[in-house]
Amino acid sequence: MVSLERSLSAVLVGGALLLPMGRLAPSAFAQDESTVQACAHAYEQSQVDRNAGKLRSAQEQLRICVRDECPDFVRTDCGRWLSEVGGEMPSLIFSGLDKTKKKDLFDVKVTLDEELVTETLDGRAIEVDPGRHKLVCEYQGMKDEQSVLVVQGQKNRVVRCEFATEADSDGDGLLDSQDKCPNEAGPIENEGCPTTAPPPPKVTGGTNPLRIGSYVSFGVAALGLATPLILYPYQTSLEEKAHDKCPTEPDVDGCSPEEIKEVTDPVDRVVLWRNVGWIAGSVAAVTGGVLFWLSMDESPAPSQPADTAWRFDAQPLDGGGMFSVSGAF
Repeated sequence: MVSLERSLSAVLVGGALLLPMGRLAPSAFAQDESTVQACAHAYEQSQVDRNAGKLRSAQEQLRICVRDECPDFVRTDCGRWLSEVGGEMPSLIFSGLDKTKKKDLFDVKVTLDEELVTETLDGRAIEVDPGRHKLVCEYQGMKDEQSVLVVQGQKNRVVRCEFATEADSDGDGLLDSQDKCPNEAGPIENEGCPTTAPPPPKVTGGTNPLRIGSYVSFGVAALGLATPLILYPYQTSLEEKAHDKCPTEPDVDGCSPEEIKEVTDPVDRVVLWRNVGWIAGSVAAVTGGVLFWLSMDESPAPSQPADTAWRFDAQPLDGGGMFSVSGAF
């Protein structure tokens, strides 16, 4: 391209020097060598910049080669190209917005690719080269950095720079300057303070699990400790039957070992069950007491209605008894 530029310059300079010899128009003699070289350089460079996407630089070069000092054919080409570049040149309109107050900002400094574009916004379009650009907007020490892709031929695209001039630290819709508790989120009607409403209880519903465990243990304890009372009538009945079959008085003939075992085994089994029930009831009573004591350290559970209370019933029957536990949870 450099050699082409030199070639065009040589042609133009040579033509200017030959004009006197050909007795052509006197205005041609005024075109000195430096002017001709400037026209040739702008003519060539404008096409280099345009092909590289540097439309603003190409536009500046074309404005040089359309001057009256340049030859007619140069001015003709440059004028046509200048019109084409003007149609291809994209433009941006910058605007500023205060996000918290929802209002326009004007004293915004705009830098595009580290080049200062403007220090105040006036709504006018600014021509830029097509391609990807780094945009930095500054307002009162705050920055809004963006990456903007500008499309060739796109006109008057609005690019918005946004700033939050006041903070909403807790995100409850109230600015910190209007929020009595700026670091604690809360409903707007409470002005951001959750402490204006009663704090929720730790236990929102239901019965304390430890308390339930203690109730179950007490139920088992009541059943186990009541076993001797429940089985006592049955044991007495078996003993009376054994006595009738094998009397133990000295003047009565005794029974054989097999007969004695036959009548005493049922009694022994009842005695065993009485002892097991007593031991199990004692252990369950201790367990229930421990669980109940531990449940006292937990948050109190909501009170139960009267019809959900636990009930324990014992009823003797012929040859035995019945024990029942009832309630709801």
